[in-house]
Amino acid sequence: MGYVCRKHGIISATFYKCRATYGGHEVSDAKQLKTLEGENRKLKSLLAGP
Repeated sequence: MGYVCRKHGIISATFYKCRATYGGHEVSDAKQLKTLEGENRKLKSLLAGP
């Protein structure tokens, strides 16, 4: 794993956190999850107001 982390410029903790979150998912599932998380963030900010 060290080589992969160095190649992409990330620390191993970040790699393992991402693997724990997205490990069992396909790429399309991960993209959809990221999209939904972004939409959720936008909705929360709208509800919170200024």
